[in-house]
Amino acid sequence: CSPITIWDSIQSSGSSSTGILSFSFGNNTISTGDFSHSIGVSNISSGKASNSEGGFYFNGVVEIILPNSATTYSSHAEGILTMSNGQASHSEGINTKTYGDFSHAEGRKTKTGRKGCFSLTTPRGRSKRRSRK
Repeated sequence: CSPITIWDSIQSSGSSSTGILSFSFGNNTISTGDFSHSIGVSNISSGKASNSEGGFYFNGVVEIILPNSATTYSSHAEGILTMSNGQASHSEGINTKTYGDFSHAEGRKTKTGRKGCFSLTTPRGRSKRRSRK
């Protein structure tokens, strides 16, 4: 069995994939960055080689769409309501945001504001930030 080789972008119905060799799968996902991919619900990957996934939340009563966005080179956003806006940055969890290149935010309501930062939520719900050296 040989692998399938695809020389074009791929998208599911209701999604949009306009970047070179980009991939959008799910409901209303968008991949405009070359070599990017978006999976889930209403997520956007606009940076080159970026990816976003998730965007769907169940609060115990209703399902809520809270999309993610990865906007810069090699950025990654996953979970719900996350945003990665720095080269090679990574945000994960709920309502996390990275603004600096090479930064990482995870947990709940955490963010980084400069290059090479790391931010996470502790088990008690407090946010801790550290600079990488």
